[in-house]
Amino acid sequence: MKKKILVTGVNGMLGSAIARELKKQETAYEIQGIGQSESNEILLPSQYLKLDLLNFTELKQLLVDLDPDIIIHCAAQVNLDLCENDKEYADKIHRDVTAVLASYKPFETRLIYISTDSVFDGTIGNYREDDKVNPLNYYALSKFHGEEAVNKEQGNAVIIRTNIYGFKKPGGKSLFEWIATKLSNGESITGFDDIFFNPLYTGQLATLIADMLRIDFSGVLHAGCNQFVSKYQFAVDIAKEFGWDTSLVQQGNSDNIISKLARPKNTTLNTNKVKQIFGYVPDYKLGLKQLFIDFHNK
Repeated sequence: MKKKILVTGVNGMLGSAIARELKKQETAYEIQGIGQSESNEILLPSQYLKLDLLNFTELKQLLVDLDPDIIIHCAAQVNLDLCENDKEYADKIHRDVTAVLASYKPFETRLIYISTDSVFDGTIGNYREDDKVNPLNYYALSKFHGEEAVNKEQGNAVIIRTNIYGFKKPGGKSLFEWIATKLSNGESITGFDDIFFNPLYTGQLATLIADMLRIDFSGVLHAGCNQFVSKYQFAVDIAKEFGWDTSLVQQGNSDNIISKLARPKNTTLNTNKVKQIFGYVPDYKLGLKQLFIDFHNK
C-alpha cells in the first residue's frame, strides 16, 4: 500500500526538488503538495492544492481529508528583514503552522521539519546536533520556535538543520540566483570571506530525505555537504562551474557592511551523524555539477 506524503511549500526551491525526487518513486508514495501559486509544474492538478497555511481551520481540515502518513514541511519565510520587522508573522509561519502539522496524529504521522543552520550564533562552527543553539536574528529564532513546536507534539519527527542552495521557476532571490543573475550579465559581486557554511544543493537534500523515508530515524540531523567554504569561495566555485568570469567575484568582509540584522559568521555543520546513518555525506563539487545540469535543463 502506498504511503501518503504531504509536502508543504512544494513550489519553493526545496519543495519542488523533493516533489521531483518522490515522483521517481510513485509506486511507493502518493504525493500531495501545498503551495501559494495557482498551479504546480511537477504535480498533477489532483495532487496539488493552493492553500494559505495561516488559515489554520482549512489546514486542519486538509490534514483530516488527506490523512498523510508523512509530512515534509518545507514552507518558510526566508526574507530575514521581513521576519525581523514582523515577529508575529514570523512566529505564525514558522512556529504556529509547524505546531498544527506536528499535532496531527503525532505518534502515527511522521513529520520532517526543515530548520536552519542559523539557529547557531556562528562563533565556533562545525556544530553538532546537541550543541547549544543561540539565534542572532528573529528568522532564526522563529525557526527554532518551530523546532520546539515539533518536539512538544511529535514522537517520531525529524528536524533537519541545513543551508540549501538552488533555484525555482519562476526565478527567486536566493543566493545562487543572485550570483547567477549578476555574473551571467557581466556584473561584479562581493563575496564575504569571513562567513562560512557547508551548503547543500536542494537536489542532494531531496535525495537524502528520500533515503530517510526508508529507515526508522527520529531526532535532529545536520545535513550539509562535505566541505566548509566561505561565501566568497562558494561564489567563485559557482562561477567556475558555469564558465563565468571569476574575476567578477570580489573578496569582501562582512564587518564592512552596515546592517541592523545580526548574522552568524560560521554555521558549518558537523555531518558525522549523516555519515553514520546513511553511509555517505553529500559531495560539495558533485552538488555544483548537479546544479549546473538541472539549471540548464529547467
